[in-house]
Amino acid sequence: MKEPDPNWHELRWICRHLHHLLYRRGDAVEAMKYQARLEELAAELPVEVEAILHAEALALVHELRGEWAEALARREQEMAMMNKLMESLRQDGASPETLRYALQDRGPLDYEARQEIAQELRRRLGTE
Repeated sequence: MKEPDPNWHELRWICRHLHHLLYRRGDAVEAMKYQARLEELAAELPVEVEAILHAEALALVHELRGEWAEALARREQEMAMMNKLMESLRQDGASPETLRYALQDRGPLDYEARQEIAQELRRRLGTE
């Protein structure tokens, strides 16, 4: 039987919504309502998938579980992929339209936000 195709649109929506709930509203209780579905969607992704959204989803899964070290590792993976994408686009001389499209939720300001999240995770781990 064929594996179900991952629902990337729903995964993106949940990740965006959780980002809003956790980092803008500070509402972990409301965020926990989405944990089971996030875990289901993340589990549908093939292990070998290297997608920024996949790393973000796994970071959120581990953060919601209180697994700070794994959450930090996934955030760092996400940031490395974001950095690689931005650098690749710069080197290729991508047009402004291509940059806007390719960097949706992944641009420099989003990268800075991820750095702040990683810093908070390091603080929780006592490694800052």
